[in-house]
Amino acid sequence: MQKTLPNILRDSRWILPAGLGLGAILPLFQNGDWLIGWLASSVILLVGLLVLTASWRWAGKGRTLAWMIALALLLRLASAVALQVFLPINGYDNEQQHAGYVFFDAYRRDGQAWELSQSETPTWTAFSKQFYTDQYGGLLALSAGTYRYLSPDTHRPLLVVLLAALTAALGVPFFWKSAHSLGGDKLAVPASWIFALYPESILQGSSQMREPFLITFVAMAFWGLLDWQANNNRKAWLWLGAGLAGMLLFSPAIALITLLILGGWLWFSKEHQRVSWRMILTVSVVFLVGLFLLSWS
Repeated sequence: MQKTLPNILRDSRWILPAGLGLGAILPLFQNGDWLIGWLASSVILLVGLLVLTASWRWAGKGRTLAWMIALALLLRLASAVALQVFLPINGYDNEQQHAGYVFFDAYRRDGQAWELSQSETPTWTAFSKQFYTDQYGGLLALSAGTYRYLSPDTHRPLLVVLLAALTAALGVPFFWKSAHSLGGDKLAVPASWIFALYPESILQGSSQMREPFLITFVAMAFWGLLDWQANNNRKAWLWLGAGLAGMLLFSPAIALITLLILGGWLWFSKEHQRVSWRMILTVSVVFLVGLFLLSWS
């Protein structure tokens, strides 16, 4: 705690101007009152940049890692703004691209999220079967909550993209830690650059899609397993649990597939390692919850 507060104060010298500056630019490309858009974007950015900076320090504070995180975020935001501006002008002659969406799923889900945010229906009803645009409800609920509490006056699609881009960038430190623990800098540097700058990942991270969230949750869970496996660190269970919980909210199918992959990794990497009852209980609970949510959805 004694080290955390000075770090926050030191980091705030650049987080405040960066967050407020980027927050002032994004509303220029959206409808509605500029001041409300600036406040909404700035709130998300200030919290997001603080979390990204803390994760960078936690992962080792390297200059290369800082560039990876920064470029992962900025390229996704730049791509999102470019799509928002140029798709209605130069895109295909269809409804979704006229509205600035490159993916039809994102267009339908984001539109319904805005409708939900403007109704008196509780946000948690996004997980019910009455909403057809999101099979699982997690991203729909997040989007509707964002619009309801940060953008009540008009629909600002870039706010959800901002959340997706920040979350995608957050996955970089977790992936870096995993790759570094497996092969040092020789593996971590090229693998993390690919993770941060893979074109399809940038496109997904600049849209209102669930993939940027799921990729980061998978990276978080994988690091939790590696940390527990290598160091028997109890805090690793927080990362593993948080990653699996996030996957359950956004896609129970991915949570089940990830469980199988992590189980296979554990089995083949250390065949004779003793598996604790906590791991068996956690895996069993997540698997049963995932099956229930998957069948219910």
